[in-house]
Amino acid sequence: MGDTCQKCTVAINNLSRTTVDGCINCSMVEGFALFNGVCYACSKQKLTAGTSSVSNGCDCINTTLTWYPSLGSCACSEGYYTSIVNGSFSCSDCGGNCSCGNNITANVSGICIICSTVPYATGNAINNSCICSQGYSWNIKSYPFSCYCSSAAGAFLYGSSCYNCSVLSAYGTITSNGCMKCDVSQGFLYLPVADQCILCSSQSGTDGTATIAGCGCLYGVWNSNSLLC
Repeated sequence: MGDTCQKCTVAINNLSRTTVDGCINCSMVEGFALFNGVCYACSKQKLTAGTSSVSNGCDCINTTLTWYPSLGSCACSEGYYTSIVNGSFSCSDCGGNCSCGNNITANVSGICIICSTVPYATGNAINNSCICSQGYSWNIKSYPFSCYCSSAAGAFLYGSSCYNCSVLSAYGTITSNGCMKCDVSQGFLYLPVADQCILCSSQSGTDGTATIAGCGCLYGVWNSNSLLC
């Protein structure tokens, strides 16, 4: 369901018009789609109509989109460019010839992205990936693809802002080396799924300390979903 894995007995509580048996059997009639042993609840996948009328796929919300099971999402079809506009995306017809995979576009499994529209990208591409600005890495795990503030690229999140670890070279007891390692003893929290490093003292309601489980809170407890106390 979305990006999470749930047992059918639990999942049906968040789905309408479905049964446990329908989920277990990954029934198309009940809006499920099976691909490579993974059963998708179409109503919870991005940009779908919530139904499944084609073999191994969810139906998309319009004809400019195609189901990509490797993403668990619908995305712009072949023959369309993907552009990022105000945090969302649009599909623009390229007349059946997108000329994709050159130095300004990236071809990811047949999805063609205009790199100049991707936030925090340089506008250029190499090896079918958009080149991201310093401190950012290219993410193709979810659609629309993006550049994200990346610990692997030597950056950390200060609140909602992304900074290079090098800015901490003279920041009291917090060091750029500690940032690069996302060291909990210096108040950094590493998010392995997102590959992001957070400076806990920059988050509202924290006491600035960190453990592998989360940031320390002045009041309440750390919420790993909202990244707040």
